Amino acid sequence: MANSENTITSAFVNVLRHMRGAWNVNEQITRPFLDATQKPDVIVTEKGRNPVVIEVKVDGDTPNFSGEIQAEAHFGMLLDPGVFSGLTYNIIENVLRVRMPARFRTMPQDKIDSEMRRAEDIAYILLNKPESENEPAPDPVLFIAETEPDNETALESFPQSGWLNGSVADIATAIRVRATPISQIDAAADLLEKRINVDIGFSANSLGVLFTEKSAIGGSSLPNVVLKKPIYDYVWTLWGNSTLGLLLHWAHSSKQQPGRGRGSRTALLQMPTLDVRCLSNEALANAERIFHTLKHQRMLPFNEIDHDPVRHELDRLLLTEVLNITSEDAHNAIHRLRELLSAEPSIHGGKKSRCNLEKEWEKFNQ
Repeated sequence: MANSENTITSAFVNVLRHMRGAWNVNEQITRPFLDATQKPDVIVTEKGRNPVVIEVKVDGDTPNFSGEIQAEAHFGMLLDPGVFSGLTYNIIENVLRVRMPARFRTMPQDKIDSEMRRAEDIAYILLNKPESENEPAPDPVLFIAETEPDNETALESFPQSGWLNGSVADIATAIRVRATPISQIDAAADLLEKRINVDIGFSANSLGVLFTEKSAIGGSSLPNVVLKKPIYDYVWTLWGNSTLGLLLHWAHSSKQQPGRGRGSRTALLQMPTLDVRCLSNEALANAERIFHTLKHQRMLPFNEIDHDPVRHELDRLLLTEVLNITSEDAHNAIHRLRELLSAEPSIHGGKKSRCNLEKEWEKFNQ
């Protein structure tokens, strides 16, 4: 006999409940909302944080995408203070949709809890719809795309398309982040910016743009960049780590400390960049191929850009196969630019030692 959705949800709750001591994880409460009859699968509450509603479905032979309308119906609902006492926030602005793998349907019931703790292929998506009268949500993501209409009550999702896959612990982390009030996030960001130099160290970092295989929330020092088409990610990553990308990053950053460029979201929005929308399909396909060819190659820090063979190859391929720039004079100019950048005091910061990639690698394997 197949395990019921309620049985699987209860196992999920049993694991999730222990992820944070301050949480109240409530399952299948009757009439949790004022003047409404909806009964979500799970409600996570904590004093000083926004509540999060969770709707759980279980996949079958095909992914179970049902429940979208059910999940979105919770937005704007008010938690009943007679049921949930002592809460700071009681409006539902965050809903988490979860899809359990199909194997939970058929496995022995006494194995569900242990498998729930081990599973790393639970699908989930975060939905957010802030109330218009609340303080506006900050922009946690740097968007480089066509301008979209501003609708502060529009439904937002993370990720923007598709689903994330992870463990119950990953889901707990997502809940903690989403449940944190915007005012607390802003205060934490201000504190970090005052105490930590959050931007690129040219004499220590080799990457100006990072490409992650899984969707990431980002932060003040590494804001996310969301491009309109996934194919654009590859070419923009190549550009951001090329000599030309470094030049623009360096030119538009504050250089109050030697060897370090301090940036801001506002400065990044004003920084010139490659308009990836103008590239041909062939150029975009070439960029994706180049990315996969070079993605495991290790580059030297930016202050050693003049003798970094991987960076040289990146520049050559970007110019010839993506931008269709084959002039020998242009390639010589890029080489000269690498020499000038590596000799720039605000980039090398007086650092004389050279990076030894082999020794650095040995440290990670000790």
